[in-house]
Amino acid sequence: MCGFGPAVAMLTAAKRLGATRAELIKYATSGDISGDRQMVVGYAGITVF
Repeated sequence: MCGFGPAVAMLTAAKRLGATRAELIKYATSGDISGDRQMVVGYAGITVF
């Protein structure tokens, strides 16, 4: 998922389904792999429950 809109849609749906918490599992950037930190993309693994 990428962007503000999809994130809001997912969180809205999760809330309607009864989710009350979220937990960050892991966060990393493309720079962690390539070593180039001039321009990076962030990635997060999050559990919503």
